[in-house]
Amino acid sequence: MAELTYILKDIFSTENANSCLIENDAKKYHIPAYQRGYKWSSHTNGAVTILLNDLKVAFKNDKSKDYYLQYITLKKIELKKNEEKNTVLEVIDGQQRLTTLSILLSVISNIEGVLREENIANEKLDYAIRSDFFSQYIYNFENQKILLEQDWNEENDNLCVNGNILSGQDIFFLFHAAKKINDYLTTEIDTLKDFHTYILEHVRIIVNVVEAGTSSEKLFRNLNSNKVILKDTDLVKALLITRMGRQPEDGSKIRFREILEKRVSFGRQWDEISRWCNMPEINSFFFSKENKGMKELIKLVAKLNKYEVPKTKETYPLFNFFHKKEVDKIYGDILKLYFVFKEWYNDFDTYNLLGFLFCAKGSEKTIHDFLKYHDITKSELIKELIKEASALIPTDITTLHFGENNDEIHRVLLALNVFSDGKSDLRFNFYNYKKGNWSLEHIFPQTPGGKGNVLSEADKIMILDMLETEEREKAKEDLAKVETEDEKKDIYHKFLKSSKKLNSMGNMCLLTGPDNSSNGCKFYDEKRKNIFELIKKGSFVPKHTVDVFSKMVISQKDDAGDLTRWTKDNIIQHTQVIKDIISNLKFTQKNEIR
Repeated sequence: MAELTYILKDIFSTENANSCLIENDAKKYHIPAYQRGYKWSSHTNGAVTILLNDLKVAFKNDKSKDYYLQYITLKKIELKKNEEKNTVLEVIDGQQRLTTLSILLSVISNIEGVLREENIANEKLDYAIRSDFFSQYIYNFENQKILLEQDWNEENDNLCVNGNILSGQDIFFLFHAAKKINDYLTTEIDTLKDFHTYILEHVRIIVNVVEAGTSSEKLFRNLNSNKVILKDTDLVKALLITRMGRQPEDGSKIRFREILEKRVSFGRQWDEISRWCNMPEINSFFFSKENKGMKELIKLVAKLNKYEVPKTKETYPLFNFFHKKEVDKIYGDILKLYFVFKEWYNDFDTYNLLGFLFCAKGSEKTIHDFLKYHDITKSELIKELIKEASALIPTDITTLHFGENNDEIHRVLLALNVFSDGKSDLRFNFYNYKKGNWSLEHIFPQTPGGKGNVLSEADKIMILDMLETEEREKAKEDLAKVETEDEKKDIYHKFLKSSKKLNSMGNMCLLTGPDNSSNGCKFYDEKRKNIFELIKKGSFVPKHTVDVFSKMVISQKDDAGDLTRWTKDNIIQHTQVIKDIISNLKFTQKNEIR
């Protein structure tokens, strides 16, 4: 399917080599018999009135700005009529719009004393049904004038023109559309000649020309049951395809086959870029928008070209910006940025650094912040990203405590997972990270007696060991009381929740939100078993968390082999390990990744 955008003049004209009819070697548009009759109403809120009002507003607001109508879908066919074969464009979708525009151009061209110009829409619509009405009463200026002087006979539900009785639902709507347009033009439009020029030169339509083998009736049913809203990206694509395939303005000629080949090549390349940008992993990494990757790429290209968001609301702001630019430059910028992003995504170092900067809590960095680096070398880019990543890593992790420095703790733990031993040797899965909504997990629980947990004597000993000396006696009394009474747990829970050690970096790791909840208030041994069960089921558990619950993270320590508990000494040891790794994460230009 080829998509092109045409001004209204080039929809109907057969004089311009770049017009829709000439480019498709067709003489007119054919409205087939399977199409429903014309049904656009002309009352205050009817489709005809809405179109006229929209055109008037667009004309009044900015006579140099293009106004876009929805798609029309066409198919090139051979039509046999009166023993003569002609190539026509069958209108599969959009006949109501095309018919209304044909009436508009015919009526406006016929207003005496103002225009009375040649009607470029003349004989451009061929109806399988009611074809005579257009030829006799819309395209014929004298008969049109007589038609517009008539009134619909409500009693007989018909119309009499020159002694001819006209009736039928489609005639009713066509007649009232012509009357409405004539009245509107003569009462609402002050400068009719300028308005006529505006709708010819600045009203645009995107045209889909489908392949010859496509079933017209089936496509008609699909299009009319699943209406597609016009998008900024569709318009930009159509704009680029159209301008790329135009004949040069210097008078030289390009064979139409060459134009088509160029358009097909561009269309395929555009689709390739669009597919890549809209892949969930790519979309999530660069754009964080569902199914909008291509639009986000175009917005970034616009930003590179000094685009500013309009202060007043516009229907298609990106397109309005691009259509004033040179097509070769815009296309080149889209290709360049696409290849830059692919290189960034495929390179481990760049990918991990960018992903960390995108995902680090409190960073609030987006791809817009890194667009300024799109034109530098990889080594220069890495240096800049290292600087930005380094600035997010706290210099002293021993001062960080849960409840006070959650974002900083989260950043440190994310860095431990992304940059193993200070390097990007492994490609981190940022897609699963974002989906998992990772949160901070206390390795030794803050409320071990919560959620109905019954503490063993060994559990109580571990709790007391975590507390400060002056807290132990009070907690010991509390622990000796009945475990099922929640209010009896307040004292030692309060001590644990306020414990500097329990809330320090050495007692923290990351887990996805659901996995974190599944751990509940369990002790280390139960959490460890639960986590490894989650891994078996396919959950994405970060490397550092796996190392914590296998004690690989402190494997060099004497008590690392005890997998049943997480002790005060383990917290201290873990803190030191994190300090050592973080010292390697303080990237400098002399210590680049890899």
